[in-house]
Amino acid sequence: MKHSSSTNELPLEWGSFLAALKSYIDDMKPKIDEIYDYPFFTPDDFAWERGTQAQKNVALRKHYNLKWLAASEQDCLASKEAITRQYIVNFGGIRKNSDERISRYAQASDEELAHGKLAGVASWSKVLSIRDPAAYAIYDARVAFSLNALQLQRLGHVGVWFPLLPTQNATLKRVQRPFANIKPKLEHRIKSKFAYRRYMEALSHAVGNGAPDDGEMILFAVAPKLARDWASANIPAKA
Repeated sequence: MKHSSSTNELPLEWGSFLAALKSYIDDMKPKIDEIYDYPFFTPDDFAWERGTQAQKNVALRKHYNLKWLAASEQDCLASKEAITRQYIVNFGGIRKNSDERISRYAQASDEELAHGKLAGVASWSKVLSIRDPAAYAIYDARVAFSLNALQLQRLGHVGVWFPLLPTQNATLKRVQRPFANIKPKLEHRIKSKFAYRRYMEALSHAVGNGAPDDGEMILFAVAPKLARDWASANIPAKA
């Protein structure tokens, strides 16, 4: 197969990347309840008594999925917009979305969102993840960083480069600019317009019969540590 940065063809070293990702996810799965300790917003109508943050996150996504299905059955755009806004803004902490954009995310089909431009992916992938948790997962700054950084641990280099995203995480902020300097040649990079679809293909391969959010939560949780590890090995300490 020929590889071209201008088409939807697979980048060089895709097979090696898939193997590295699956190996990493398999190793981290038993630790997910320990490493995923991220606090997040929960709505008043979500009942949760006990369990880990990872289990709570999965349950919350199913909760929003049921709300979305009910709103779809009633064909209620206002309810869809409210659900979309709450999951993006309150759960995700992404506040820079206009009412017009929220409405567009609520009305667009799954295919339109998944095949759209990468801009706003941290928001619209959240919408997809509650519409169909079995088929879609969230792609955000932490996930994007981990997809690249884990290859350094497993392969010693980044053979498949996923586009990095702006981040609010202080650890990633300090690292992302120097980390981006290791970006490989063009034939190893995934073009932005294909990034989400390639991510879901890779994630589905990595989790096998598992749920996409299992892999997503691992990638999200490990990002700060991967960033610290890379920084300590590659960025000289200030005198």
